Formats: sequence, structure tokens, C-alpha cells
Amino acid sequence: MRAIVLAVVLIQLGLGLPARAEDSSTPAASNRPVAATLPLFEKNQCGSIKDPADQLFCGDPELNGLATKLSAAIRGRVERLSDRRLAIAENAEWITNRNSSCGIFGNQTTSQTISNQDFSAIRQCLLKETEERIAILEDPNFDCLAANTAAGALICSDPSLAIAEADLNDHALALIAKLKEDEARNAYDEYARWIRNRDRKCGLVGKENVPLEDVSSSEDCLADFMNAKTAELIAAKGDPKRIFGRHQASPSPERCFSPFAGDSLPCSTVPVQVTGPSGTGHLTHITAISAEPSANGLHVMALRSDGTVWSWGVDDLGQLGNGKSEEFDNLPSQVVGPNGRGHLQHVVSIAAGGGFSMARLADGSIWTWGENSSGQLGIGNATGPSVCTSEHTPCSLVPVPVKGADGAGKFSGSVAISAGQEHAAALRAP
Repeated sequence: MRAIVLAVVLIQLGLGLPARAEDSSTPAASNRPVAATLPLFEKNQCGSIKDPADQLFCGDPELNGLATKLSAAIRGRVERLSDRRLAIAENAEWITNRNSSCGIFGNQTTSQTISNQDFSAIRQCLLKETEERIAILEDPNFDCLAANTAAGALICSDPSLAIAEADLNDHALALIAKLKEDEARNAYDEYARWIRNRDRKCGLVGKENVPLEDVSSSEDCLADFMNAKTAELIAAKGDPKRIFGRHQASPSPERCFSPFAGDSLPCSTVPVQVTGPSGTGHLTHITAISAEPSANGLHVMALRSDGTVWSWGVDDLGQLGNGKSEEFDNLPSQVVGPNGRGHLQHVVSIAAGGGFSMARLADGSIWTWGENSSGQLGIGNATGPSVCTSEHTPCSLVPVPVKGADGAGKFSGSVAISAGQEHAAALRAP
């Protein structure tokens, strides 16, 4: 039963069994309850599983055995990945395709029935699809074949990078294995953030469909990152707390299931009010908000009616504009003013980008802060004025003014701003 539950948690097996129209001419024996069809239903307490498709894997002996093998194959795949979230979309897509090809559509309650004929066909299809999936996951070449990021493709194309990644993963997983369950979960999340920061620093975000030769210049960056991180892990001398968990996240109201490795993340499934500065009261008088334009939404900005800007979330690239570069800040902090003195004032609109932020002032000027590795701050270079994180990413910890055309003076006359993952745009009044 434990193996079955693990398999269900790991890959969210099944969405339901197909509905079958009632036919008075059909013999009663052809429509049997799920429980009567599955020999292990009572023994494995499959009634606690609400989805009939999951019950097939729980209560059918042969599918039950395959579920154990599939769990092991998935676990092996997950533990080979530096960012385990890659297995989320991978397995979710497979589940969807498998269910469709096996005729499993929609959603039914456990009280609904299926015919013997339907059960036999669905069972045989699930057996075949699952056996093939296990073989694919256990194929040593699958990790590279399934690489769906530019960084993953580059690493797979270069044996030295592949060895460096494997070495980094081995050291990281060895340290994480020494942590308690909750601490380990948080450490995996932190490790995944390393990889996202690496890809962003090395200019590989959003380049999944770019030919390898066009991104090969990032190989040295990948190698430097992995070698530096491996050295950092070795220097910890077996103590995971010297690496992971040095910045503790604030408690969330609940945890939400993330469909990889049975993991869950802090979350809220209902609206919660943003806490005020210093953790007291609530942030109020907000006229606009903006969140990083990515699947992760790693940092958030809020504009108050008094023209000040507040931000919270990941701050590894100085994107919060509080004059610091740290892993994250779980409370709103006010964006500082130019040169880090005072606070930014007279802001009329804001825009959160991928690791950087923008603000438009009442005088039409635009101010930016955060990552600048692609020149997204608009200050005429991609080298500074500061460096953030241990990977030495060009950035600005405080707001800097966007320059005018040809680098002369300040940009002026703006009426709107927009921030993308690695670029910014402004609309000037006619």
C-alpha cells in the first residue's frame, strides 16, 4: 500500500474513468463496481483513494506491482535532477497523454462503475504505457534526451559539464540527506533557486529553442558556477546547515502539493493580507502592484498612494531595491532613494521584471534597480554598478536613472513603462 500511495503522490496517477451511458439491454454483470473488479481493493484499503484510476493501480495485482517499479524509476529520475521541478511538467504531461490514450477522460466518483469490457481494455493499456515509461526513465540516456532547458542541453553536449553537474548534485544531495524532512524540503527549494539563478546569470533563460552553437559562449559560465558551488559544498565539511537554511522563510497558512517527489510548498489557497513593515499591521493604501513576469513570480512590488514603493520576495539580485542583496525578504521593505539615501518618492507607476524592477516618477523620469547582466537597467552598460550574489552578477542595489538617447542625460517624458524577463520598455509622450 505504501508503494502505491507513493506512486500516486509522485505522479498523480489518473484523472478518472470514462462515463458509460446506461443501457437497459446490457446485462447487469457487465457493469461491476470498481471494488468488485479489483482483487486487492479491500486489502490495500483502496477505498481511501477517491479517484477510480488511482484505484486501478491500488487494487489490481499487476498494476500494483508496476506502481512500485514506477515509483523507484521516478525517484531515481528526480534525484538525478538539480531542479526537481523539471519532473513536474514532464510527469504531468505523460499522465495526461497516458490517460487520453487509454480512454480515461473526465472525473467520476468511486460509486460509478465500468463494464468488464472497458476495464480489460483500460487495464491492458495502463500496463503497456507504464512498462514503457519505466523503461524510458531507467534509460541512462533519458536525462539528456529529456533536457528541456538551454542549460540542460549545453551540459549534456559537453562531457566535462556533465561530470561537473553530477559532482555538484552528489555533494548537494549528500548534505540534504542529513537534514530532517522539513529542512530537506526547504533545502531542495533552495538548491533549485541556485539553478534558476545560474541559468539567469549565464544568459540561458528563455533560450530553449536556440541552437546550441548560439549559446555555447555560456559554457564557461556554467562550469564556473558548478565548480564554485561544489567547492562551497565541500568546504561545509559535511554540515548542511553551513549551506542550507541560513535564511528562514516565514511560515505560511498551509502547504500545497507540488507534484514531484511528493513535495509540498508553503502557500495559501485563500487570500491573505500582506503584512506591514517590520511584521506589524498590514500594508495599506496601495494603488498598484506588480509581480515578476515568470512562472515563479519571485518578487512583488507595491505602490502606495503617497508615491513610495514597497517590495518583498527574492532579493538575490537586488531587485527589492532596499540597498542589499540577500536570498529573500519575507516582509515588505521600502525602496531606497538614489545612492541609497532616503527613499524613492513621487512614483506614479511600477513594473517588476525578471530579477529587476522599474519605477516611473511624476516628472517622467524612469528609475531601475536589480540585475543588469543584459543591460536591462538602461544605464548604458551591462557591468554594474554593483555585483550581486556569489556568482557576481552585474546589478544595482539602489535605484539608478535610465539614461536618455545615446546615453545623454536622463530619459524623460515617459507616460508608461513595462518590464520583461530581461528587457524593459517605455512609452514617451508625443
